[in-house]
Amino acid sequence: MHTTTMRHARRAVAALALAVLAATPAVAGATDDIVIEPTGLRRPLHRTAVERPVTWVNRSGVPAHIEFVGRPGEHRVFQVPGSIWAVFHRPGLHPYVVHLEGSRRAELRGSVQVIFDEGTVRASTCDGITVREVCIDP
Repeated sequence: MHTTTMRHARRAVAALALAVLAATPAVAGATDDIVIEPTGLRRPLHRTAVERPVTWVNRSGVPAHIEFVGRPGEHRVFQVPGSIWAVFHRPGLHPYVVHLEGSRRAELRGSVQVIFDEGTVRASTCDGITVREVCIDP
């Protein structure tokens, strides 16, 4: 193959690779950690895919609890010792509240936006959220 043609072919392949990377959703390469800090959440709106674990890491310096917002009257609270993980089995917006204890009590609100990924294999019988191996049905 001619040198000029090879150069054009390599450029075309590189341009195609960049276009594919630019079009890939952010969830594909994103880390799935949400950091709890003393004054707020790093990434209060977090995007992920169905069946992908999400971890909350407590760097607030005080005890924290996370409450998954559900139907009225339901209380779904879990302590966050150093970190806690959850797997979302349904697409949609999943709001939550982090309660910080100690001398400065605070409520930090966030949401996890879960999208359906065509390549995801469903391995759970839970229809809602699994937190520390506990199923919370919607």
